Amino acid sequence: MKDINKNDIENIFNEIIQLIADIPVPFESDKFNERYFHHMFSNLLYEKYGRDIWKNLYIKPEYNTCNQKFSWGSLKKYLDEDKDEIKNIINNGQQGSFDFYIGNNSNNEFFIEWKGPKNCTLQNLVEVFMKLLLKKENENAYNIFMYITLVESKKDTKRFENHIDNIIDKLNNSKEIARNIYLKSGNKEKYSEKKGFIFLCNYSISSKQGSQKIARIKDL
Repeated sequence: MKDINKNDIENIFNEIIQLIADIPVPFESDKFNERYFHHMFSNLLYEKYGRDIWKNLYIKPEYNTCNQKFSWGSLKKYLDEDKDEIKNIINNGQQGSFDFYIGNNSNNEFFIEWKGPKNCTLQNLVEVFMKLLLKKENENAYNIFMYITLVESKKDTKRFENHIDNIIDKLNNSKEIARNIYLKSGNKEKYSEKKGFIFLCNYSISSKQGSQKIARIKDL
């Protein structure tokens, strides 16, 4: 099969956005979780590429973080202002995992993380960036973060747009925290900022207005 590229991933993400937009509102958003996105993603990938994605395990769920260990307990203490814990976050704890790895040691490799539909905590987001900013063996690998949030909203479009700006600020802050952990804990050699994208979509859900969405793609 031909290599999957960044545009293919983007097209699948846009299809998922449309699938969610087709869900009648109001719906039980509290029962809608991240695993729906995982299944939508792998199903759409299968529709596009057929059984070839499984023949050589071209797509791998729960893929390990390149044998790198992280201590999320130490990260929590660090975020709670115990700055001495910075030295215990990397190389301690347990090996993490990416939601998906796509490739087969080919030129186009993707390490993919999903979050949503609920707004994430600061720690959740820093954990994502700790994994994505980890230096990969293939320097051409893409790091992809897919983040879809559903926001319950009665009205006020301006308020919704402000909410999106706040999420982007939170993403930027989380990435900077993860970057500083690598650089200030003596683990600079494990850090890489090569090729990455955030596919971000936010929905405002309201029984009166239906749903409205703002979707953006930004560099990781």
